[in-house]
Amino acid sequence: MKKLNVYCLQSTVSALLLERVPTLDASDDAQKSTALSIVNQFRWLDVSSEDSALLDKFLEVIGIVDPALQDAMIAFLPEVTTTDDQADRVGAYLLDRLEEDSAFCASVPSRTSATASSRRRMRS
Repeated sequence: MKKLNVYCLQSTVSALLLERVPTLDASDDAQKSTALSIVNQFRWLDVSSEDSALLDKFLEVIGIVDPALQDAMIAFLPEVTTTDDQADRVGAYLLDRLEEDSAFCASVPSRTSATASSRRRMRS
């Protein structure tokens, strides 16, 4: 997706690609793979022409994609967060989502407990 590195096209192409992600069916392996490929393309951006617009679009799309795709998009947020202001926005967004829907972080407690129990074993 070399068009993402063409500065004058970057914002428009990025928005179009991200808007496509929620229309893909995450239960279909091929479509889920396509959605993940779209998200992963943003990792290779050297410079984003409009960091704030890209972050806004990511946050908008995370709220409407299938939960199976949310993890990949949330894991990518640090890569599109370039300023302290944006980091604050991401933190506030994630906290709001957590308060609205506790299922949003359903896998977090199991990872946290596993990490805590493995730390206890290491100390023993």
